[in-house]
Order: sequence, then C-alpha cells, then structure tokens
Amino acid sequence: MDNTIRDEIFGEITFDGLCWIKTEPVRVTVSDRTFELRTEIGSVDLVYDWKRIGKLNKEVADMIFDPSLGGLSYTLSRMEEQKALYSEVILNSDVGHLISGTVIRSFSGSNETASLREEKLGSLELSVIRVYTGRIEVGFSSDRYEKGLGCFVIKKDGEISIRPLDPEIEKLKDELRKLGFEIKEGEQRYFYACDREIPSAEKVRGMLDLLTDNEEMLFWNYYHRGGVEPGSYIYVRFAEGKPYVREATHGCSGSTKTVDMDVLAEFIIRNWDKDMDWGKYDHQVAIGPTNPEYLLDEISRIKIGTFIPDYSATPGWNI
Repeated sequence: MDNTIRDEIFGEITFDGLCWIKTEPVRVTVSDRTFELRTEIGSVDLVYDWKRIGKLNKEVADMIFDPSLGGLSYTLSRMEEQKALYSEVILNSDVGHLISGTVIRSFSGSNETASLREEKLGSLELSVIRVYTGRIEVGFSSDRYEKGLGCFVIKKDGEISIRPLDPEIEKLKDELRKLGFEIKEGEQRYFYACDREIPSAEKVRGMLDLLTDNEEMLFWNYYHRGGVEPGSYIYVRFAEGKPYVREATHGCSGSTKTVDMDVLAEFIIRNWDKDMDWGKYDHQVAIGPTNPEYLLDEISRIKIGTFIPDYSATPGWNI
C-alpha cells in the first residue's frame, strides 16, 4: 500500500499513521547556517477529526485514517488552512529572518555587543517544523536559552513567539518511544502517547514506571457510573513514587484515591479503545507536567480511599 502522494503546496508527502511527513526537508537559514528540517503536517487537528468521524461510521473512518484505502482526497481537502499558512510562512516569507530577530530580542540583553548576539544565534539548533491549523511551530535547542529547549510559534502575518519546552518532558518522550509508543504533540502542556493496537500490560506498566511526581497522565474512563455523562476523565499523579487517581466529569470532580499499579495498568488497557470524547483519548493517553506540591498538600489534609474499578458500570450515553 502506497501512502505517498504529491500535493501542489506541500510537495511529496507520506502519511505515517499520525500525520503527513514531507519527503524533502524544509531548509531554513539562520545567521549563515542552513538547517534541513523534518516537516510534519496535521499532527493533531486531522487525527481528531478522523477519530470523531470514526465514531459515526467505522468504514469511513478506516478509509480516512488509512489514505491507501481511498481517503486521500478527503484528508487533503481538510488541510486548506494548513496549506494557506504553510504557503504564507514557509514559502513566501523569510522564516530564518523572523527567527533571528526573535532570538536577538529574547536571548539577549539590551547592552550586549553585536558579536555576542551573533554568538547566541550560532548556538541555535533547529530540529523540526510542525504545521497545525492556525500556527506553525519550529522546534529548537540552545545552551544560551534559559530553558535549553523551546519552539518558535509562528502565526498568520508573521507574528512569532517562543514557547519553552521542558527538557525532562522531552527525555520522557524519548523513553516512551523506546517502549513502542508514538508521540503526538498536543495543545497547552500535554502530549499524547499513542498505540494503534491495545498495548500489553507490560508496555503500560513500563509507561507508568517512567512517570515521576512531576508528571500527570489523563485518559478517558468509559466505565463511569452515575449521571448522564458518556464517561469521565481520570487524572493519574504520583507522590513519592506512589500512584493516585482522581475522576472528573464536565460538571464535577471526585476525590483523590490510591490505586495499585497493576490495577491501574489494567484499567488503562480496558479503556484504551473506548473513548467517547470525539476521539481525543482514543488509543492514546495525555501526559504533561504537574506541580507535585498540590497532591502532597491534598493527601496531607484529607482521608484517602482506594480506587477499585467497576467494569459493570455503563456510561449514560451508551445506548
């Protein structure tokens, strides 16, 4: 099956199961240094849309999610905003100039010499371009930037800003990839660990073992009991290496409870393919940074019960 096509704006692109990848790298020059960057298109937006449709018609969803089955024209028609932004920012403007100006303003003090500013530009290493609906992100690293890692967020008309990245989170992503999870960038502070198949208990335990007190996990709970909600959200956090969970719906939030690690792994597996939140947590969990002090304060003040899943529970909209 051939998932590679040629588009008039993006050129030759290949669908890898999560997003489109340009065959030819995009070249960006900053301070006389040219970077050849991997370019990903539609990493988040399109997958959500395909999954949402998948809840209505599995055959259509299969066609769209696997372009080789005939859904190429549909998926490309959904990318008009990405195409327009890519054309404006990448093809018809000087991205390197935009980045250079931003680095000088953000990395440098007002009294620094021109040579020192050039040195800071020389420390910049660009890594990847991601084309979303409404913005383009260019990942970078620099030992002169306070966070070490970040991305330039470029919007329509050339507005550009810097979003810092957490080095520990980036290291966690690499470890999850080694376990066999695909990593998809998300909105705000979360990213997604994805598996098109239902992962084994060993694989999910490996994922949980990687999480520290500084990260939290969020996934969909199909087996929510009570009310008319079609399910609930489960937040997983750690205190001194011990897992805790909290259930929440759009209307309320439950109490924090302890949970056995093997019980939690089984619970995640049971929910892996049962998302009813428009596909946002279908075959994936969200992971992001958290402040461990919040959980430590909570468990020091209230009595903590034990979380026991109830697989007989039926969500309100499961009719």
